[in-house]
Order: sequence, then C-alpha cells, then structure tokens
Amino acid sequence: MRVYIAGPMAGIPGGNKEAFAARAEELRQAGHEPVNPWDIDPEQHEGPCLGGIPTNENDHLYGCNLRADIMQLMFCDAITLLPGWENSKGASTEEHVARSIGLPIMRKE
Repeated sequence: MRVYIAGPMAGIPGGNKEAFAARAEELRQAGHEPVNPWDIDPEQHEGPCLGGIPTNENDHLYGCNLRADIMQLMFCDAITLLPGWENSKGASTEEHVARSIGLPIMRKE
C-alpha cells in the first residue's frame, strides 16, 4: 500500500524530519510504500504559489506545499498520523481529506 505520512512540522526542531523518516522506514519494513511530505517537491503542481508565509529555503509558501502534498495524498491507499497531528493545521487538513475520501487510517504498530 502507498501510505501518506501526516504530522506536525512547524514549531518542532528540524521540522520533525526525524519522526517522519522513522515512520517512513517502519512502513517500508512492513512492505508499504511511504509518502513522506518532506520528499514532495512543491513545484510539481501547476499554478501560482499561494498561501501565506515562506516555509522553506526555496521560499515556497504554506499553501504551495500543502497543494503538492494533497495531490500526492490523493494517490495513496491509506494515511498514518504522527503524534501531535491534531495540533497541526496542515496535518489536520490532510487527515480530513483522507477521511473524507475514505482512506483508512493506519495506526503505528
């Protein structure tokens, strides 16, 4: 299964990259294909880069990153949620979209 990883980034040292990478490795070991938002290129979507303040070294905006992430989420078979996801605007949006389209939520084993 292709599994999207959702979780908090903002306000966490290093953007919580370690937790995303660790969950991706767990999913890989379980035979799944992880989709880590840290690996998604925000320039893959068409249209302007909209939505707030720059969020990374390439000066992409929050909305630009979220659009690219949601595009990838739409091609996943499930979503997994990192601790603290419910306090993250982006992860909460991703969870809502996943639930709305009927994706199963994978819990950490």
